[in-house]
Amino acid sequence: MLPVTCLLLLLLQPFYGAQAAPAAVDPASLSLNTSIAPDLRTIPSLSSEESINALALFLNTSNPADIVLYRVPDTSTLLRIGLQDNPIQKPNIGRTILRTQQSLAAFIKTYDADDTPLAPLDDPYESDIRYSGCFFGVATFPIGYHHLTYGIVMNVLQGLWLYLYRAGRFQMAAFEVRDDQFGTVGVGKITPDRPDGLVLGMVGAGNGSVS
Repeated sequence: MLPVTCLLLLLLQPFYGAQAAPAAVDPASLSLNTSIAPDLRTIPSLSSEESINALALFLNTSNPADIVLYRVPDTSTLLRIGLQDNPIQKPNIGRTILRTQQSLAAFIKTYDADDTPLAPLDDPYESDIRYSGCFFGVATFPIGYHHLTYGIVMNVLQGLWLYLYRAGRFQMAAFEVRDDQFGTVGVGKITPDRPDGLVLGMVGAGNGSVS
């Protein structure tokens, strides 16, 4: 019997494919009730619409941090990355990125899911709770569109590995994910601590790639 995540992927693929491509993030279109977070640690888990909007707004206000554009080599993925001063220990950020990459790569290979949009149980896609000292999470944005695929998440992880870890930038960051075809497809963050409200056994339960 196929896992629940795999069945959801197969059932939802026609629905995802029928939607139009979203434009790049427009801060004016976001909720006016969404507060701008000066510190990424104040933004809770990406499992709520409010926190996703808050992160997107943070990335699209005037100089919330040193926002840079980073093209992930040999991919169609572009990251807008905003760094913050809060440090992440080198072993922790390296372990979280690499182990999340490894488990996601195995999932993509098993289910041929490179071009498959994230299933609802995997969106947001968050690192396993066992990887302490560093949290990674990315969610579909704009909300209601479904162009953030498992392959793009893999590209994001590779981009963070190169731009943060390999370059010696061991610090907290928020990022917007852009695809050459669809424009903005997601937002995410990497922080030293897990967001408030996440409990043992909750994170990774839906991620078919987490092992």
